[in-house]
Amino acid sequence: MLEKVLIVEDEAHARTGLTELVTSWGFRAECAEDGVEGLERVRQWSPGIVVTDLKMPRMDGMELLERIRELEQPTVVIMLTAQGSIESAVEAMRGGAYDYIPKPVDPVRLRTILQNAHRQREANANTELEVRRCGSGA
Repeated sequence: MLEKVLIVEDEAHARTGLTELVTSWGFRAECAEDGVEGLERVRQWSPGIVVTDLKMPRMDGMELLERIRELEQPTVVIMLTAQGSIESAVEAMRGGAYDYIPKPVDPVRLRTILQNAHRQREANANTELEVRRCGSGA
């Protein structure tokens, strides 16, 4: 099964470009134009990874991250921002973001982060299965 990646970006060209790029790497990618639409897509589509812009209308990336955490789905969130600062990166990581990437996005870095996030999700899923299997034999 291909890993599902949701791209949440308010700039149309960036949203389309990132979605096409991530799809070309073998992921199932869909997109949303802001945090409100992104949260709805997370609820409906259950992506394993969300790549979201930090600054967006209606709901920004930090609020989206917080709302995704409240859903208690095993979703990895990666933040993108053109207005990058050490403070916003620290805040995003403390809020539970997997990683933080400045714009313009370095495709090599993004691909590496997506592959690492995918491997971590697979490892976590395998660990959960092993725990369940060992726990059921008691």
